[in-house]
Parts: sequence; structure tokens; C-alpha cells
Amino acid sequence: MQVDEVAVAGRLPNPRCFHTFTAIGNRCYVVGGKRINEGPMRGRNVLAVLDTWSGCWLEPLVSGPMPEVLSSHQ
Repeated sequence: MQVDEVAVAGRLPNPRCFHTFTAIGNRCYVVGGKRINEGPMRGRNVLAVLDTWSGCWLEPLVSGPMPEVLSSHQ
């Protein structure tokens, strides 16, 4: 396996653990999780998307309620 560091543009998502990271096509989606030593990230309709072709982080507008708990896939 080879891992390469790549330069990206845009605002990086907040550091977190126990999140979901899903790759679909040329985009990677980051949702949910916890801040280290804190509880789940609640009440925030934040979706971070990395476009792997452009190398740019995107913050699409999200409407509607988020699921109750998004930490450790619970």
C-alpha cells in the first residue's frame, strides 16, 4: 500500500473521531463523530465533502434534521 500526502484547498473540517467517512465516486463525505474527550457533535447540520478531483473541501448547505446520534455508527 502507498499513501501520498496531497495538498487540499478550502476550509478543513473540525478534528473528530468516531465519524463516518464515505467515498462515492470522486467525493468523500464526513458526517458526525465526536471531538476528542467530548460528547457527540450534536445540533450541527454540518457535512464536509472532499472533492478528490479538485482537491477542494466543500461545505454544502444542509436542511432538515440530522439523525439523533452519529458517533461510532450508533
